[in-house]
Amino acid sequence: MTEAPTGPSTTGRRTSIADEVFAALVRDGLEVAQDPVSGEQLRRQVAGIVREVQDACAGRQPDVADGPFRALSVSIGRSRARDAVHPSVSLEAASRLFEVALPLLIADARARQDGPDTSTAISRALHRSVMARVAPAAVGYVETLMEKLAIAQHEERLRLSRELHDHVAHNVAAAIQRIVLTRSTGSSGAAGTELLDVAERLLRSALADTRSIGVELRQSVGDRTVDQAVREYVETSPTLRPLVGVQVTGLPVRLPVSSGEELYVIVREALRNAVAHARAKHVSVHFAWRAGGLRIAVVDDGGGFRLDQRPSTSMGLLAMRERAEAIGAELIVASTVGTGTTVTVDLRHEGFSA
Repeated sequence: MTEAPTGPSTTGRRTSIADEVFAALVRDGLEVAQDPVSGEQLRRQVAGIVREVQDACAGRQPDVADGPFRALSVSIGRSRARDAVHPSVSLEAASRLFEVALPLLIADARARQDGPDTSTAISRALHRSVMARVAPAAVGYVETLMEKLAIAQHEERLRLSRELHDHVAHNVAAAIQRIVLTRSTGSSGAAGTELLDVAERLLRSALADTRSIGVELRQSVGDRTVDQAVREYVETSPTLRPLVGVQVTGLPVRLPVSSGEELYVIVREALRNAVAHARAKHVSVHFAWRAGGLRIAVVDDGGGFRLDQRPSTSMGLLAMRERAEAIGAELIVASTVGTGTTVTVDLRHEGFSA
């Protein structure tokens, strides 16, 4: 195999081939090639791959393990995770890139009359160059998902802390205050009985809140379908049972553990918001199982709110959105003041057969 020149003509040829590859991917309608940001990332990756393949076939073997593309690949993986782009999209892009680039690189090598083993060498070099970018991109993707889950778990701990402080601790403190007041004033008769009755009600409320929090911490999807887990959660919750109805269409299937648990927590948070904050009189949870995915809609008739006035950093909504994105689901919140709120979670999964 002859060594290719490294002058201006080589640079121009590389640029031309890279442009042809990218243009073909755009014409194919490849998803990541259509968006301006991900498209530019793909263009840079294509240029680097063409350069590496031609250098490798010319005897200038690049060290693809720690090439300059690593930081770019990690960045791409992170951005895909932040935008909730499913990994299959990136794998499809890698596959199409290989299919489109291979014949162009082979044709260019034959035009330069490289050795008889050019096709095999180019195929191997191209495969190595493409796959060397998959690993760091996957690392970036997973790291970002882990960060999202850590944020969601942190928000859940903050919520539990607020529940304990604002409800349990507050009621216990108020009850103690009334008991102390009864003792210190020597209240008796109707006045003393009233103070003790109020203290008892406060303590019973604190006990109910504590039990409710304990149930939430213990419950999980486990070996059930997510709709079964939500139905049981509703049926065992005194505050939800009379207000919430659960409907299921399609054939339920068991989800991967991570997806099922995150969906369960999202629905639980949506129900809590509807009852505790929106003061809804009725809430419906509809699980629509279908081939290729699951859609969950939580609809309440509460007070609603204006989306443009809702803080984007609202802890409940932020945690729900982070959890949805972490499993590749889409979360949509629609609300109208005085009418109510609908929270929809759409999870696509090729393995569904509902």
